[in-house]
Amino acid sequence: MQVWCWQTANNIPFSRSSADLILCSFLASYLSDLTTFARQIRRLLRRGGSIFLSDLHPVTVARLGWRRGFTVNGTSIDIATHPKPIPEVVGSFAGLGIEVEAMLEPLFGNPERELFNLAGKTDTFKAASGVTSDFTFCNSV
Repeated sequence: MQVWCWQTANNIPFSRSSADLILCSFLASYLSDLTTFARQIRRLLRRGGSIFLSDLHPVTVARLGWRRGFTVNGTSIDIATHPKPIPEVVGSFAGLGIEVEAMLEPLFGNPERELFNLAGKTDTFKAASGVTSDFTFCNSV
């Protein structure tokens, strides 16, 4: 059975040990309190359960000065973020017994070129090419 939930990350309304798999795509830097979120994940994961957590790579965000946001009717709106060094992200989970089993840190390259070009950001692609794009952890209990 699949269950989808949109909820605050600090008070997820599911029972203890109710999840075999938790997917958190491009989430970590939006959380001001990653430790509280990690506690929620630990509470929800069954023994043997896994969490996949990804986000923009904090080194790349700092190096290229990237911000998160969007534009509506010509008005740019920034979204507050709280980038954290990867060891801090890993530590938030490891302290609760959720250990990293695998970590990926791919680089921007030719597969992303067309996306940047379509967005009119060819110069941004040139700056980002060969730089770590994001990180993905597979953690399990």
